[in-house]
Amino acid sequence: MVFNHLKIKLDNYLKNYLPYITKLGVFDGPKLAKALFPKNSNIDVLEVKMKDYKHPIFLRNNSTDISNFHEIFFNIEFPLPNNLNPKFIIDVGANAGYASVFFLNKYPNANLIAIEPDLENFNILQKNCNKYKNFKSLKSAVWINNGFVKIRNPDAGSTAFQIITAEKDDPFAFLAITIDSIIDNSSFQKIDILKLDIEGVEKQLFEKGNFNWLKKVHVLIIELHDRFSPGCAISFYSAIETLNFSQFSNGENLVYINNDF
Repeated sequence: MVFNHLKIKLDNYLKNYLPYITKLGVFDGPKLAKALFPKNSNIDVLEVKMKDYKHPIFLRNNSTDISNFHEIFFNIEFPLPNNLNPKFIIDVGANAGYASVFFLNKYPNANLIAIEPDLENFNILQKNCNKYKNFKSLKSAVWINNGFVKIRNPDAGSTAFQIITAEKDDPFAFLAITIDSIIDNSSFQKIDILKLDIEGVEKQLFEKGNFNWLKKVHVLIIELHDRFSPGCAISFYSAIETLNFSQFSNGENLVYINNDF
């Protein structure tokens, strides 16, 4: 009886901790797991420390932050060029900022701008990234013009917000920005890495917008959301078909490397 109880306990321990032990080792792995899954479930914001990451990382407890954290730091390995030395990175649809944290640590000399429309996401994004000297953030959304937009589904989960056009006097409206404007407002002529995770807005962006900026992108990381907005993939592939990009797939993310750079 005691043996069976110990066996069940050990099985549960291995099930919950093994991914962390495999990734981080027998010492750091369990520490991270305990921080991610505290006994006190009433903690609102979790603080975890990752080896080789300069600053602590924050996650909202009992939220999709946990799965997003796993996706970025455990599941995804972006097939980035070995000789890539980025100066300018844009993270569009930054959510809680885990991709931004990844890039800021992998490329500490790069300047990174993160764009996120939702206030709660934006606040945790800033908490995660503001200590990095080359980081800037915009509470905004990328759109087909520098007009007013709003979140169409404010009650959706923090990873599923969608943007639609809005009137200026709408109480929920805010000013959107184009990729061209982001480049023009920076001191850079090209984007070394552009991450686009915009929950279906890719359809409008590549169907109705001016996407000449694609020629200025060295590495594009994009997730297409036909499940939210049918036609996203067709719009994107039509926009990119004449450009000299090589495609790599990693889970839901598509990575395109511009061979003209």
